[in-house]
Amino acid sequence: MLVQFAASMVLILVFSSMNIYTLSLVALGGGMMLFAFFSYYRVGAISGFLLVTICAGASAEIPTLTEAGPLMTATVGLVVPIVGLALFALSSEFEGDHRFRQKAHVLIAGVYATACLASVPISVSLVGAMLPSLSSRLPGLVEMAFVLLVASVGATLLVARETKPN
Repeated sequence: MLVQFAASMVLILVFSSMNIYTLSLVALGGGMMLFAFFSYYRVGAISGFLLVTICAGASAEIPTLTEAGPLMTATVGLVVPIVGLALFALSSEFEGDHRFRQKAHVLIAGVYATACLASVPISVSLVGAMLPSLSSRLPGLVEMAFVLLVASVGATLLVARETKPN
């Protein structure tokens, strides 16, 4: 489990260019995730996960998510580590054995990462259907706002959901 966490953090650091402030926030989020993991505190783990996800998404050099090349870079550089970190964060729910390979956790982490990645193409398609002249090129800040909105709503839903020990 800790190897998965370390590999995901290394992938995030490799595929992004961070300044010292962003790096310190990623370290803080990673520390929160580790502390919550060993304390079996899901809310803290998901809060740290959200902090790492926001910093990784903001510091990745991806000009747009509406073209195939940057979308593939985002998939390899962000989605794979985010799914790994989401599984790590969701496995901190119960004391005892960390069950991170449960089908529900894999499904939830996959849906979260896919929703974050697909939020920009879906929103651009909707804007294009309603306002064709506006959808030709949205600024990167607008694309980042779509991803951040979906990420924060998804993290809120993950924290609020009821869990039952198996």
